[in-house]
Amino acid sequence: MKLYQLIATSAMAALALAGCNKNEAEAPEESNPDAGMKEISISISGLATKGQITPSTPWVEDIADIDEFDIYFTSATGAIKYAYTFSESEYSDAYNEFKKGGSVRFIGLKDISKVYVAANTDTKLSAEANTNINTFGKVLLENYNSDITKEDVLYIGGDVDLTPIVSEPVDGVDIDVTEGDGTMASQSYTANIYLRPVISRIEIGDVYVEASGEHTTTIDEKIYKYTWEGFTPKLIGIYMSNVAGTLDPVAHTVSEWFTKPTGTQITNGQWNSTITYLDGTTGNFDMAGSGMNVEKVLWYSNYTSSYGDLFASELGKDETVGTYTHHYYFNGADAAPATCVPFNFFVPFDVTDESMTDAKAIWTGAESAANDNNPALHFQFDFSNQKPDGGTAYSYRVFEVTGTGDNEITKANNPDLWEQLTSRINFTIVSNGIYYANVTSFKKGDSPIDVAPNTIYKLTGVGINPFNLTTGTETVDEDYNIIVKVTTVPYVIKDVTPSFDNE
Repeated sequence: MKLYQLIATSAMAALALAGCNKNEAEAPEESNPDAGMKEISISISGLATKGQITPSTPWVEDIADIDEFDIYFTSATGAIKYAYTFSESEYSDAYNEFKKGGSVRFIGLKDISKVYVAANTDTKLSAEANTNINTFGKVLLENYNSDITKEDVLYIGGDVDLTPIVSEPVDGVDIDVTEGDGTMASQSYTANIYLRPVISRIEIGDVYVEASGEHTTTIDEKIYKYTWEGFTPKLIGIYMSNVAGTLDPVAHTVSEWFTKPTGTQITNGQWNSTITYLDGTTGNFDMAGSGMNVEKVLWYSNYTSSYGDLFASELGKDETVGTYTHHYYFNGADAAPATCVPFNFFVPFDVTDESMTDAKAIWTGAESAANDNNPALHFQFDFSNQKPDGGTAYSYRVFEVTGTGDNEITKANNPDLWEQLTSRINFTIVSNGIYYANVTSFKKGDSPIDVAPNTIYKLTGVGINPFNLTTGTETVDEDYNIIVKVTTVPYVIKDVTPSFDNE
């Protein structure tokens, strides 16, 4: 048996090797959740995830490489009584046991009711002066840009309802971590920890426009058919809104909620510096300041003194689909390996939820009203070189569909009706020629989905036609022995399609 002896020294317990002590102490008193002696085993399993921009490699549903595990034992009120760090260089046997999904037994702990485990974090809390687990650092979205890897994402989990399993020390645990004289309890407990990543993720797999196509609509009980050709505006930016800028993972709450803006709130390739949160307060953010409004977190754009094409490698690539043409700006499936355009966002969840591997989101207060908690995406296009009056290749026709055939409506034969029918697709309304296609929800098949924690949404089929464009965006002195088991939850991968607000 491998045994680590923990000798308490002021703030943190120091570790030293020692032998086993099979003496037993009293079990906890039922009237006090902190009282008594417990043997607690923790196990961690399933540790997983999943100018012109260069698309990133998609994340996959595999095991993340965790450098350190921070384990916190707390009282019922959250006061930290013991804090340990396992890594390759510190207590490597226990570290490797966690990584492979095994259990580690903690012996001789006092005043313990809850267990928390964190991985991949710079936050380090101590047991000095009963520091509370609720002071665990908040997580900022600005630190989760597109360049981050799975190994950089905070994982966190906990167990606040320790489960008694036997009246003698549990068998099958090979790694012991011991506090004090190594006295073992007469009652053994397990702590089942599910470590989950604090972010979910959208991965855009392709972006194209329907350069030529057909669309049918009904107006005043009459059916009209539109056809168009040469619809190839310049893609100059992709932006995200309706997300939180800060997450408190232990309290599972979010703040700095950046709502989907209304009107035109993007200037010179980035969100305007003053943004309005869901609660009505405003924040003043810029590239040099603090906050979440940073490039590759809430936007990608190609703006210097003017807008340029967002992608270079596949600009102008066309694909024939039936009788129409798809004009691709980006198609990650064609790359080797495949690539994507990622956005990361927070979905708060109860870190102590051990009832499932895919925790349900928890939203409180104003956050729950934010567009069903779905992040919104905004595809920004420059149409200044494709105005019909400028003699470009973009052209369109409109027909009234009748029982005997299609009757074309033209500017010559019915100017008023023609103006009415074509006003939303002539793209001459704004002087700068900038329009947006806004994705406000995501679908699995034909059904909209609600976003969930630790989930990668692979967004494919981002096909935009003229009808998608619009002009803007929106304590007791007793000992415990505890066996802790930790399961790291894989990212759930879902293939979804976009739903535009103009369809």
